[in-house]
Amino acid sequence: MTKKPGFFLLLFILVPLSLIPFRGLWAPDEARYARVAAEMKDAGSFVVPKLNGSLYAEKPPLFFDLTILSSVFSKSVPEYAVKIVSLLSALLIALLLIAIGKKFGLRDAALPVILLLGMPRFLWQAQFGQIDMLLCALIYLQFFFGLSLLTDEKGAGRNSLLLGLSSFLAVVSKGPAGVLPTLIVLIVFAICYGHHKRLIAVGGSVLVTISLAAAWLAAAGTIAGWDYPRSLLFKQTVTRYLDPWHHYAPWHYYLKVMWGEGFPIILFLIPALVMIVRSKETKEKRWAFPLLVIFVWLLFFSVSSAKRSVYILPIYPAAALLLSFAVEKWNEGGWEKKGLKIISAIVALLFGAAAVFALMTNRIPAEFAGLRVYLVTGLAAFFVFSLVSFVRLLRNYSFAPQLFAIASCLFMLIAGIPVVRALDPVKAPYALAREFKQKLTGEKKLGVFGSLVPSVNYYLDTTTPLFKEKDEEKAARFLESGNYLLIEKEEMEKSPFRDNPTAWRGRIGGSDYLVITGKAGD
Repeated sequence: MTKKPGFFLLLFILVPLSLIPFRGLWAPDEARYARVAAEMKDAGSFVVPKLNGSLYAEKPPLFFDLTILSSVFSKSVPEYAVKIVSLLSALLIALLLIAIGKKFGLRDAALPVILLLGMPRFLWQAQFGQIDMLLCALIYLQFFFGLSLLTDEKGAGRNSLLLGLSSFLAVVSKGPAGVLPTLIVLIVFAICYGHHKRLIAVGGSVLVTISLAAAWLAAAGTIAGWDYPRSLLFKQTVTRYLDPWHHYAPWHYYLKVMWGEGFPIILFLIPALVMIVRSKETKEKRWAFPLLVIFVWLLFFSVSSAKRSVYILPIYPAAALLLSFAVEKWNEGGWEKKGLKIISAIVALLFGAAAVFALMTNRIPAEFAGLRVYLVTGLAAFFVFSLVSFVRLLRNYSFAPQLFAIASCLFMLIAGIPVVRALDPVKAPYALAREFKQKLTGEKKLGVFGSLVPSVNYYLDTTTPLFKEKDEEKAARFLESGNYLLIEKEEMEKSPFRDNPTAWRGRIGGSDYLVITGKAGD
């Protein structure tokens, strides 16, 4: 196995990058975030996010600022700008895993990158213009400086400052959730492994973070009013964590979803954990650190009722790091490979069954039936590489995770490109934009009733008046003035506008929408 990660780092960039030209900005997040960046860019506002001509109090500004930076060569904010932030963040994660692996004595620098490549869902997320990949990168930047602070003999002051700065960037990316689990991991690790004296320096980094965050919040409050910092500190953090208003899921949600999101590589955690326990190596730092990351993230986000799979994105790099040491142990003969062979056989059988299911089933919607051949071909490629790996193990050769990495990349290229091309007309509001961009001239406007803005502002390049359910009379007067109203189909059926003429109907994201006009004869 090569110890040079260059080729696999290149794959880490090229595979997600190959999907970007084949799709636009998908609802709900990508187009909304691009519009926020566009409005901030037009207003010259880099401290306070704006959307629809008003304060956007749901998120801190860092992701939008980086989107603006990535669009520096364009007057507007092009589609690629919001995606490239996530792509570069994924590359940074891979580089940080190499650096952290070296701190724990990993000899094969390529292994963490190879194992992360073997998780197609992680690659898929790397090309989405969402905040979560950036946050994941900043979390591992904190881990790198935090581990340097705790374990390096020199440079405690410098690493404390850098840990504080990286923690501040995480706060300005996603709020306190970007810092609290990370600090828990570092503090527990320090206590358990005799780094108590460096906890004072960790406290110093916290003071740096708090000081910078306070200065930013003071500036934001002065510019936009104190509702913005109040919303970020309480509604979007404490309230959203303890008493959320959406994304409900049971406490065991992440215990189920992690296996699918990290498949197939994450399955190899099972034989790795068995061998760590059997060989009584649980106290070794190289196992304890990634296990601590996985445990803290699962526990921290399982406590809250609001759950999304992207919240636990940091556990997959941690799993790749742990498995890097496990692979070296297996290949050096330090552990028996019985469990490894069983998991490899399961992976091969699962992909074979999935390919047969994709070929035989009729559950694929009719409009996407043409994707079946690409899905089957991609799954077949994965099956072949999994089978080769299994056969190698049966012959007592070394375990080769690079086979899974290459298979994952092939699957993304073979199946991913056709999938994003097929979904793009549904996920992005092209049809609505084509229909109404010319109509929204002069005094005519498109408003939205009863739901969040479904990411139409970016493609219409306009603001959209918003009407909540209590604003029925205002919405009616808006329609009577010759304007249009966008409304979700389900809300339309229970609204007072169900008899209004329909000017357009179609799908945006995962929902059906209608555009209505005033009543006939008005």
